[in-house]
Amino acid sequence: MTPATASAATSAATEKRALEADQTLVDLVQFPAFPAVYADQLFTVPDGDATTLDTLIELSGQTVRLTVPLERLVFAEE
Repeated sequence: MTPATASAATSAATEKRALEADQTLVDLVQFPAFPAVYADQLFTVPDGDATTLDTLIELSGQTVRLTVPLERLVFAEE
């Protein structure tokens, strides 16, 4: 099974479990655009790279995750 096939199977299984548990699935396709609107400035530690939250979000099916551990993020105050 290829990684793409495994990912699709996992996503389908997750959706099936959610439906069986009578949970409403939310379409997250547009979610990455939400933090881009606010463009909160932050820095990654210890790298010191300046970036925005939208660049550190990965979306896979019904899962949203950060590509950098939360402990490494420092938000800049305005």
